Amino acid sequence: MDLTDIMVLYVDGPSIGCLYEVVVSMFANDADGAHQKKAYKVVNSMAETETGRVALKSSLEELMRNILDTTAAATATATATAKRARLSLISHVVSLMDPAELYFVPSILSEVIVATKEVNELHWATRRRLEVLFRVSASATWKEHPAKLRSRSVNTLAW
Repeated sequence: MDLTDIMVLYVDGPSIGCLYEVVVSMFANDADGAHQKKAYKVVNSMAETETGRVALKSSLEELMRNILDTTAAATATATATAKRARLSLISHVVSLMDPAELYFVPSILSEVIVATKEVNELHWATRRRLEVLFRVSASATWKEHPAKLRSRSVNTLAW
């Protein structure tokens, strides 16, 4: 899976769709947290490439459904590192959403809030979780007031 994560940059359009299908099936793998984490990381790497964003956008409805289906299991059984990769994926999904898909935000908001409350001694992890919370909560008004929200970011929070 680590090699797959590295090679995502070089995968073409039709192949990235097949890779997506294989990797998403690992989200529900509660028995092995390492595979779950790597699956989330591969999809995050896809979201960082243009080809990957196109593939994720075309199957965004299915991806949101998979995230929602694994929410209860992820909150209870996912390892801390898998949760971090999962939150990063949620952040990417929110950035790909259209206004018609905003039903996803209330469904996932509780998981993001719980993740910000987890005790973690690493400052950057808490900051990343708050950034995801900001992006998720701002997504509903982003389409209506983009100029107002573009000027604000998580960097304006007092640390």
